Amino acid sequence: MDICYHRSQANVERLCRALAAVHPTLRGAPPGLPFRFDLAAVLAGLNFTLETDIGPLDLLGEVQPIGEYPQVVQVSEGAELFGFHVRVLSLEALIQAKQRAGRMKDQLVIPALEALLELRKRPSP
Repeated sequence: MDICYHRSQANVERLCRALAAVHPTLRGAPPGLPFRFDLAAVLAGLNFTLETDIGPLDLLGEVQPIGEYPQVVQVSEGAELFGFHVRVLSLEALIQAKQRAGRMKDQLVIPALEALLELRKRPSP
């Protein structure tokens, strides 16, 4: 899962407390590399690829080419997920982000996202 987070000190403190229970570590880091997921570490970094007790988690302080959290919220929409109201990138913004990432796995999914976008644009019968 990818999560874009607001980089205010108060929010980062809440994020660190919330994730402490799932023991985040840096994905792909050498075993034994000292790492503490805390306020200082998060504020010193930006984007984190983490492994947790509940699976992989990417924390994004910035989503290219969109920007940081305030800009990401502007191109997001509300959705229900497991009984919670969350914000997710619009299809247009997700396509932009995947195009910018340029990774093969992202390029492969873009045609499906574009097809979904076209379906959404069709008038309802």
